Amino acid sequence: MRISLRRALLLAALSAVTALAWQDYRLRVTVNMVELDATVVDDHGGYSVPYLKASDFRILVDGQPQEIKNCSFVRTNDVPPPPPVAADPPADPLSAPAGQPAMPSAPLQRDRVNRTIVLFVGDLLTSSESIPAIRAGLTKFVLEQVRPGDLVAIVRSSAGLGALQDFTSDKGMLLAAVDQVPLTANAAGAEMTADRAAIETTATVLQLLRRLAGLPGRKSVVLISDSLRLATPEELNPVNGQTDPGAGMHRLVDESLRAGVVLYGIDTRGTSWSDSQALTAQTGGFTIAESSRIDAALERVMADQRGYYVLQFQPSADVMQPKIAGPPDFHKLKVEALHPGLTVRSHGGFFGIGDEYRNSTPTMAAILSKAMESPLPLSDIHLDSEASFLTGKNSYFMRVTVYIDGRDVEFNGPPAHMTGGVHLLVRAFNANGESSPGGIDDDRQIDVDDSSYRRTLNYGLVYTTLLTVPKPGPYRVRIVCRDDATGKIGASSDFVDIPSTKASGVRLSGIVFQHDLGIDDQVAPASVPGVYSAGQTAGFSFQISWNGARPNMDRLEIRTRLYRDGVEVWHSMSAPIAADAANFARGSLQVPAGLNPGNYLLRVDIEDRYTPYTPTAWQWAKLRVR
Repeated sequence: MRISLRRALLLAALSAVTALAWQDYRLRVTVNMVELDATVVDDHGGYSVPYLKASDFRILVDGQPQEIKNCSFVRTNDVPPPPPVAADPPADPLSAPAGQPAMPSAPLQRDRVNRTIVLFVGDLLTSSESIPAIRAGLTKFVLEQVRPGDLVAIVRSSAGLGALQDFTSDKGMLLAAVDQVPLTANAAGAEMTADRAAIETTATVLQLLRRLAGLPGRKSVVLISDSLRLATPEELNPVNGQTDPGAGMHRLVDESLRAGVVLYGIDTRGTSWSDSQALTAQTGGFTIAESSRIDAALERVMADQRGYYVLQFQPSADVMQPKIAGPPDFHKLKVEALHPGLTVRSHGGFFGIGDEYRNSTPTMAAILSKAMESPLPLSDIHLDSEASFLTGKNSYFMRVTVYIDGRDVEFNGPPAHMTGGVHLLVRAFNANGESSPGGIDDDRQIDVDDSSYRRTLNYGLVYTTLLTVPKPGPYRVRIVCRDDATGKIGASSDFVDIPSTKASGVRLSGIVFQHDLGIDDQVAPASVPGVYSAGQTAGFSFQISWNGARPNMDRLEIRTRLYRDGVEVWHSMSAPIAADAANFARGSLQVPAGLNPGNYLLRVDIEDRYTPYTPTAWQWAKLRVR
């Protein structure tokens, strides 16, 4: 059987214990200090036991006691419920009817992340009979248990770590990810042997742990599968006549410690209970066996995230002595609570090599690639992005607008002719994490005179491009910008769900503001500000499309609405709408007085004049108010 390039790269990652470059570990393993997290459980099942001190713990490395240098308790913050959502018109992001876009959520900033959760569906090791219960449980979890401040990703072993299977707090996006879990689970691995499926699943989990290392919050990975059997090539294929039965376990345990990740298992059939229990226990988690109630099992896992300790100790020189040849030694780690009635769950070991020996100087390509993968905005260069879709005859396009803070780009030269330069990466990823053909990976020179330089500083820079995608569906658009002069990097992303042209009803394309307009495929100073004040008018345009009978355009009216934190704060009166021969229409919004400065969502509604306040179609766009 041919192995794809992606799978070959994953398998190659298991051949060494070197970390990926440019990682920012929350927990560290160095020659001078080892940090680890530990969950303390009492006899009554209580997880948050916040009163312990360093003297209440004992840490053993290979059976030898270690002096604990620091002990701190971290409580996962309780977060308030989301603000009430206006009921008329429906603004709940989960109540949008098919074919109409759900309300987008604001991107989550690093300092606001509370929990980082990965729901890993091992579909290569799962039967089709188990998938309906898994999908139902994931849906219930998204609807009821995902909270503000959560970064959640739904990952499938058959699809690897695709960019769309991304971390988000947007419930609409997470439900779309649930829909990508195939109903015929074994289709992706039907031609694989059980050994090969175990190797590929292990490789994906290992890469996932490395990718999680730089993310904030309390991090947990929940492995959901009929069979949680994991393996590496060394465990299955003799090397010099011998096998290494602990290779996969040791690597996963070591990487989970350095990344600050706890692994949990939901074994839907209980067919590999002992294997799963051994792995999760070695990372501070546990396995729930024979669970068909995925949502109930996930609720139990989330309860385990309420509080934990971070412990530090200084390892002896012989433990962290790098070896000249061969892999580093794996050292067994045990944490005990000295109070009766308390049990500690923590990581079971680590390799005797510090992070400082594992990390190499990253190449620029690796740095840009890492920025492209990051689920959180990178703001050395302040970016914002807006992606919208257009449809043609049997063709689909995405118009991508990138706003760059002109003060973050360095210009040189005389006032009459100043130049700057940026490198731009623009990619669209489909539901399987595959990059669509095309995209941008090029340098762009920026030429400005004195007048346009002042606009650059006041209004910023605008870049627009058009990407072709092969079919409708959800896409994640990612943008990375690097300033040539300083090396500073910014990253942003947007989510676009292109409806099928076969779906009935009226649809609106993305909203294009006047301040979006620029010279295609060039970085240029904005002609007007992208931030509005009370009384200013924001003009925009959009395309109307439909399937079936052409709507009576004379009956259509336009109404605009503004939302803040999911709540409607203002709406306009309805007005007649006129579209040109290509079904493009124009509209405008005069920013009302009394709005607090900040980020808003604009919703453009199309209504039938005989049924006002009942929109036929709508579309969302971001609007910033001074």
